[in-house]
Amino acid sequence: MLDATPRVGPFILTRADGRPWHTDKDNKQLAKEWHRRMASAGFYPAGSENMTKEEKKECLRFNDQRGTAVTLLSDAGATIPQICSITGHTLQSATRILTKIWQ
Repeated sequence: MLDATPRVGPFILTRADGRPWHTDKDNKQLAKEWHRRMASAGFYPAGSENMTKEEKKECLRFNDQRGTAVTLLSDAGATIPQICSITGHTLQSATRILTKIWQ
């Protein structure tokens, strides 16, 4: 899918202005944009802003996608260092994700 997507910069997650998506510790812009796009795609039910924490746990989150990528890359034969270079996880974090899967 990435190969077929027109490249607008050297980063996979790129803002409209061409800068990479990253946020400072107190800046939640990426999370806000993720939530907006997921809501418009129908992944969050109408009125999700009034959901309880337990109900929100059932919704797909950005980090769910990253964790799934770790698992799929491992299933495809990638090593943990290769996975980390793609997903941005630390060796410890990627190992922890895979350990949960292998148990």
